[in-house]
Amino acid sequence: MKHIFTFLLFFSAFTFAQNTYTFKSGGRVFENNKRLNSLEVNQKFASNEAILKLYNQGRGRKTAGNLLLWTGITTVVGKFLYEANRPLEYTNPYSYGAYSDVKYSKNTLFYVGGGLILVAIPIKIGFQKKIKQSINLMNTTTNKTTNLQVETKIITNSNGVGLTFTF
Repeated sequence: MKHIFTFLLFFSAFTFAQNTYTFKSGGRVFENNKRLNSLEVNQKFASNEAILKLYNQGRGRKTAGNLLLWTGITTVVGKFLYEANRPLEYTNPYSYGAYSDVKYSKNTLFYVGGGLILVAIPIKIGFQKKIKQSINLMNTTTNKTTNLQVETKIITNSNGVGLTFTF
């Protein structure tokens, strides 16, 4: 019984010895439960240019989505604070441009900010898909390169029954 426990202990170490990459929300990449930053991921994925390109496309989408989202939020909040702090005599619904016949709505920045937020949502959703694909591809290529072959046999003799594993 002691030998079976020892074998199971070492067998679990062999199975987890591979470099497995996992993806969690927000674009975080882990290797063997250790978080990697984007520079480390670029170094690890440098051996395969297609996977690295896919990962960098996902990171670029994340950056663009964050930029659009925060720009939209800042525009809406800034316009709201500006309108809330204006004196009452300037709260007419239209501000006049250089020509007296052209009127501009005071809600234009609200529309622009809302549009930026709406455009950012599908971009931010799409970046995770690309990073997941690159992680899955990297895991399949690293698992193919390991040539670990395990042969299992059941042995019986007068002392009892046993298992043999040959690596």
